[in-house]
Amino acid sequence: VGTDRGLCGSLNANLFREALRRDRPENVYVTVGKKARSHLARHLPGGEGRCLAEFSLPEGFPASESRELSLFLIRAYERGEIDAVEILANRFEGPMRWGPHLQPLLPLLPATGGEPARRGEAPVPLCEPEAGLLLARLVPFLIHTLVHQALLDARAAEWSARRIAMKRATEAADKLIATYRLRYNKARQDAVTGELMEIASARLSS
Repeated sequence: VGTDRGLCGSLNANLFREALRRDRPENVYVTVGKKARSHLARHLPGGEGRCLAEFSLPEGFPASESRELSLFLIRAYERGEIDAVEILANRFEGPMRWGPHLQPLLPLLPATGGEPARRGEAPVPLCEPEAGLLLARLVPFLIHTLVHQALLDARAAEWSARRIAMKRATEAADKLIATYRLRYNKARQDAVTGELMEIASARLSS
């Protein structure tokens, strides 16, 4: 998950460096953002041929936009075109903290942690409707939610990185303006001093 535009500092560079580090010959890619697609084409061996699809990340995108992406991934996984799905995107952790994060998506793995229940102690859940139908609806909903959350994190990281990049660019421009203003004033002062000296020397000689 990259961005559609630049001017966001090292956000994309760090993400793509992590993608290259994790790349394997058997990997295929679904890209989000123009920068991600162009990076694949330039830097990965057979980059264009290893890209299954490309999605955009428009401003203010609704959940329906990310739903198209998650449905594509689910269908490709169900057809056996891919055997696993992982999302590599920037995770937003705060206004000054973000970075590449790899999140396994498919196959869904059970959560770990806590003490395992002994046989016969776990209660049998009562489901309405039946468990199979419930899972058939809940699992795609969970995947849609995880994909949408990853895209929201990536967008938040992009906005934060862009704000900091623009702030640093403004500070650098202010320093440059101050440097050139000092040089201009010094040059103007030297010119005025030179003219005064010429006038004074001309009067003395006359």
